[in-house]
Amino acid sequence: MTTHHYCLNTSLNTVEFDLNSKRQQLWSAVIDALAYMDGTLSMALLHELMAIERYWAFPSLAIQYRLQHYVGLGQFNLALQLAGNCQAQLLLARQKSYAPFNTFLDDLDKPLYEDGYAKIKKPCFDLLIIHPNPVAYVELYDRALKALQQERDECYYDLVFVNNIADAALALISNPNIQAYMSVSGSLMYSDSALANQCLTTLQGLARTEDNYALISVDNALIFTQIAAIIRPEIEHYYLSELAFAALSPHYFQAFHRVFYHEHPFKDLHHYVLNGIRERYNTPFYNALHAYSKKPKGVFHALPISRASSIKDSLWVKDFYEFYGENTFNGETSSTQGGMDSLLNPKGAIKSAHDKAATCFGAQQSFFVTNGTSTSNKIVTQANLVPDDIVFVSSDCHKSIPYAIMLCGAHAVFLETNAVDDFDLYGAVPLALIINKMQQLSQAGLLARLKHIILTNSTFDGLIYDVEAYMMAILAIKPDIVFHWDEAWFAHAHFNVLYHRRHAMNVAKRLNVRFQSAAYRYLYDTATDRSHLPDPDRVVLRVYATQSTHKSLSSFRQGSMIHVYDQAFNHDHFFEAFYIHTSTSPNYQILASLDIARRQMALEGYQRTLTSLHLAMMIRQRIANHPTISQVFRVLSKEDIYPTGNAEPIHQPHDFLASIHEFNSEGFVIDPTRMTVDIAKTGMDGNQFRKLLIDKYDIQVNKTSRNTVLFIVNIGATEQTAHYLIQVLAEIAERLLTRQTANTVIGHKKAPIQLPQRRHYHPLFSTLSVACAHGEGVEVIDMRQAFYAGFQPQNISYVLINQDSLAAAQQGQTWVSASYVTPYPPGFPVLVPGQIIDAPLLSYLSTLKIKEIHGYHESLGLKILHERYLNSDNIK
Repeated sequence: MTTHHYCLNTSLNTVEFDLNSKRQQLWSAVIDALAYMDGTLSMALLHELMAIERYWAFPSLAIQYRLQHYVGLGQFNLALQLAGNCQAQLLLARQKSYAPFNTFLDDLDKPLYEDGYAKIKKPCFDLLIIHPNPVAYVELYDRALKALQQERDECYYDLVFVNNIADAALALISNPNIQAYMSVSGSLMYSDSALANQCLTTLQGLARTEDNYALISVDNALIFTQIAAIIRPEIEHYYLSELAFAALSPHYFQAFHRVFYHEHPFKDLHHYVLNGIRERYNTPFYNALHAYSKKPKGVFHALPISRASSIKDSLWVKDFYEFYGENTFNGETSSTQGGMDSLLNPKGAIKSAHDKAATCFGAQQSFFVTNGTSTSNKIVTQANLVPDDIVFVSSDCHKSIPYAIMLCGAHAVFLETNAVDDFDLYGAVPLALIINKMQQLSQAGLLARLKHIILTNSTFDGLIYDVEAYMMAILAIKPDIVFHWDEAWFAHAHFNVLYHRRHAMNVAKRLNVRFQSAAYRYLYDTATDRSHLPDPDRVVLRVYATQSTHKSLSSFRQGSMIHVYDQAFNHDHFFEAFYIHTSTSPNYQILASLDIARRQMALEGYQRTLTSLHLAMMIRQRIANHPTISQVFRVLSKEDIYPTGNAEPIHQPHDFLASIHEFNSEGFVIDPTRMTVDIAKTGMDGNQFRKLLIDKYDIQVNKTSRNTVLFIVNIGATEQTAHYLIQVLAEIAERLLTRQTANTVIGHKKAPIQLPQRRHYHPLFSTLSVACAHGEGVEVIDMRQAFYAGFQPQNISYVLINQDSLAAAQQGQTWVSASYVTPYPPGFPVLVPGQIIDAPLLSYLSTLKIKEIHGYHESLGLKILHERYLNSDNIK
């Protein structure tokens, strides 16, 4: 039978996002071809599959050869049984699929008993060996390392052999289960695979600004350390040298975690590989809390609820105890002794957890925060600002940031973000706007007062800054400015090569290397125009990232981290701010979950982020190509969210390597895992659609606008949840289109509203206004004076948003805000104290259908400063 059915599998997995996706599809295609007894197609597919399987240890080449043998003999049923069993094992959790160095060929080549592989519960991972002659040495390595593995080891590993760094790069990108690698002297540069060579070329482009060992050595192993650090910065690098210790360059000892020598290397390799996993697995604070909870205690201190003492024998609240379980209460303690530690003065388990987090996230220092990134933002701001400092802040910042600026007594310049009226969205702050305002301050002799810049990356709708380009341009004007990147929704970025030059800590590290390099020194010294180049002698890298760990990683709610790369870090200032804003009774469960979140990302962060990216790409493709869904819904593109006037539509690549290339070129990009969907054709606004999703389909979303709903594919998403979302969107679209056929009008697009852009302030609170012959100039606002003026009842009144006030505003009447007004979500203030409320702003507020608007009183209206106060002669 010769009918070609390349892939009859109806899974959601239809996008060849990366090599692993293609691998899965090839296995399905092989099974389909075998089922149709198509020998020619089966053999062709098996040959294609064999070229890919070299990047994975399981199920091994032996199985590939057996499958080809069966097909050659025409034994399709045996081949189908073996291939089906292999695919079934590949779909299982890795720890249940095989033991190390054992292909289970004989076990898989027979009817499979379902529980046959459920006995092994330990994690299994792959160790990548880059060896110039793998064929001659694979059996030696297998035999030697298998003899060293023991039952008491915490995990197992198997080997993936390649002979060149192009294949090694593709293996690291494609196989997330690789947890370490060892390079052997003499490995080649290029592969016989065009895809592997393309992968290497793409990654070498990213490594161009890194410390370039290639300039000082022809050893490909040193070159590959740069590539591996970009793809998988968390894994360990080992080197097997042919030279003696004294003959090796010091660069080898800097680049690798450990150098081995040809005399008896296997025992050392085995122990170091397992120890590297143990170090990443170790969670100091979680371990301490776990051990503490197991010890019997007599509590003569705070917390009656500790060990459930006050509730477990209660007839009235025992349901609370039963719901949360014994361990929750056993771990509830206020103790900082007995193996525990103090968050406010960490010296033990919490200090160790902080250090591990810093290593994991690429920071110089990291700190846990238990009451959300609202508090992290306040800590960073208060640690680096003093009264009368000027701070640049994006208008789409979280509300905690203006509050923090006010508490510091600093003065803000709000940077207008790109507004998209059609979708009721704000984009990001253009770099040209920042540079223009910095130059105006410089011309006015005020640049020294500018201390801090705060930008939100990524934005709520997934717009990601070109962090490297922004920092280079800003440092060229103000070489000691403090960068505060609010990465509340971006904690996952460090763990995928896609975001390599798009997040704060990694860019800080890259720029530090760049500014210290001889190549940059030469570039700067010989440049005729240095206006865009930071002075390497004056640059002080001061970079902070605040991350809502709970939003995108596996932490309890309110779990947050501060990551620091600050060459002028002031320990006293930082901890004073930390003391001000941190509770003396931090929640230990949140702290433990932050430790666990770090462990997970250190061991499977790449796998988790790769899966979420893959699922997001599949959902995007399904929405675009589905014959019913595409008539009603559309995922917004980068051009929609940040219009550039580009006449030609920009198509987001579905291929991972192409996406890497796009993300590491200049300009804004959209995080694929954040899908802002245009729902205008449903005839519903965002709130109505969100209510439909949760009430009828049990789908939870967070952020909506008048015409859009945001879907986030996080690291907990699965193919099943993604497929369910597609089914729901298809059903909704089908029902709406059926009504349309019945002459019911749907899809009436709501008229766009003009989003407020530039903020204006009353002269009493605009402490500085720099005029500009071309453009808007710079207005600096003292929110503190206006805010506290609003605490005096005689200074305030209220204005309702109604037809009367709207009509008055149209006639030119304005008011001055006495408070912050923040629609939630998304959570950034539309009004700040001292800001003028004019007709466009009042009109915008009147159109909001968000139920939760902080600072707006339904019965009273907007809190404003009374004219009597504004005209008083007593104001200082």
